Amino acid sequence: MKNYSKNASKQYHTQLGRGDVGRYVLLPGDPKRCAKIAAYLDNAVLIADSREYVTYTGTLEGEKVSVTSTGIGGPSAAIAMEELSLCGADTFLRVGTCGGMQPEVRSGDIVIATGAVRMGGTTKEYVPIEYPAVASYRITNALADAAEDMGFVCKEFHECSAYVGKKDKPGEKNKGKKIDNNKGNNENMAVGADSSEAEDEKVKVCHIGVVQCKDSFFGQHEPEEMPICYELENKWRAWKRMGCLASEMESATIFIVAARLRARAGTCLLVMANQEREKLGLYNPVVHDTDQAIRIAVEAIRRLILADRREMEDLQKDGFDKT
Repeated sequence: MKNYSKNASKQYHTQLGRGDVGRYVLLPGDPKRCAKIAAYLDNAVLIADSREYVTYTGTLEGEKVSVTSTGIGGPSAAIAMEELSLCGADTFLRVGTCGGMQPEVRSGDIVIATGAVRMGGTTKEYVPIEYPAVASYRITNALADAAEDMGFVCKEFHECSAYVGKKDKPGEKNKGKKIDNNKGNNENMAVGADSSEAEDEKVKVCHIGVVQCKDSFFGQHEPEEMPICYELENKWRAWKRMGCLASEMESATIFIVAARLRARAGTCLLVMANQEREKLGLYNPVVHDTDQAIRIAVEAIRRLILADRREMEDLQKDGFDKT
């Protein structure tokens, strides 16, 4: 493909070249989150700032690791991955935010995606819709192990109460009760919320399962306003019934592009809030602090580096050259 960059040694959109990034790359959506993530690396420096793509590169365990923002949605995420791959990256870990879909997925929880619903348009220009968008099991396992070691209780999607035979519907006790999430004795405690809700917040929970990806943020939050409301609302109900944990905008693309590139990809997300809990009148504050998700993702990359290093050493002992 023709290189449209003014500097032939750099990729057109990201302005990155060979040697600028490591094989391991953390992928936030927000460019402003890159510096926060890079602070967890050793000796990180700003490499490029072009369009929505900001890149820092540092090290972990002596291995070069980078952070590159993808912007919002599938198209820009795909461009970032394609150009990062051309620069030598082969392991991608999205660290970002999402909105919960199951009532048990609460604000401040973490979601690790094992796969993603391909509702966006970008992946359809890569492969037919029948092909699944799935995460690398090595990255998923590394994320789950890191979360558990940081004190999180990890739950798979089928462990949600809606799917283990509980008869009581979530939120039944609060039905008809108006809850103001902006008032209360504590800034994190809503009027009308049970004390058990606040107590439960002390337990750090990490959910592991499928997320839903779309291209329209407002189509998710205001489907009734869209001409295609009949399809958006029906599919949303289907994803919930299938146990989708959360909704976001990039993971499906990241998983599909990684598969084409023969690369590894995973996702670690902070749950900012949950519109389904809001509908049920349940405690639903908005959480913005992504630090826990970042720490889990960085620790997962550290574990991957050490595991890859051990595997390479074992292969070399056996007389094989993995390269």
